[in-house]
Amino acid sequence: MGEGEETDLDPALRLAQARARAKAGVLRHAAFFAASGLFLAATDLSASPESVWFYKPLGAWGLVLVIHAARAWFGKGGAAEGGGE
Repeated sequence: MGEGEETDLDPALRLAQARARAKAGVLRHAAFFAASGLFLAATDLSASPESVWFYKPLGAWGLVLVIHAARAWFGKGGAAEGGGE
């Protein structure tokens, strides 16, 4: 266990660590999405219950979240696999 330990990591270990970071990022993204969705829904329904709009930005954001999750779990060649460095 020397000084250069970080650079001497097995490539499979580095890949596993990158994938774990990518998946943690998706979980943070999903938590922020859920909290923001609740805020938008509460704001929309209390301010103008006759005109419901909160689902529109959430729908677009949800699509982005699905793409983020797909890249983190199944993507190839992205930053999670070292291709984006």
